[in-house]
Amino acid sequence: MEFKPTLLALLILGVSACDRPMDNAYVVDGTRNAGFSQDLAQCKRLAEGYKTEDLRTGAIAGGVIGGAAGALDADDGDKLETAAAGAAIGALVGAGSAKAELEEKRRDVVIRCMQGRNHRVVG
Repeated sequence: MEFKPTLLALLILGVSACDRPMDNAYVVDGTRNAGFSQDLAQCKRLAEGYKTEDLRTGAIAGGVIGGAAGALDADDGDKLETAAAGAAIGALVGAGSAKAELEEKRRDVVIRCMQGRNHRVVG
């Protein structure tokens, strides 16, 4: 089986969604006080507990969309094989996208937590 353009685009999109925004530097309006690092570590632990069902939903939706795209992009003889590959890639892309959204939500939790502890974190 050869990769079709649609399946390749889905795979590239999925790989590009892999990062951890909670590990990126936080922007502070002013100076960081002495307790900043300790509060940041505690807020990150709090955010790690934030869970959502979006990962499963994203994988299912991605699988359905990927399967349909694979079937539409296939030649007549290999529709089933290409649809299955598309579904697998789509599920990975969907889960990756949902994971990226979850990480963004967790970063927002950290920012709000830090603001609640009187740190002037803006992003």
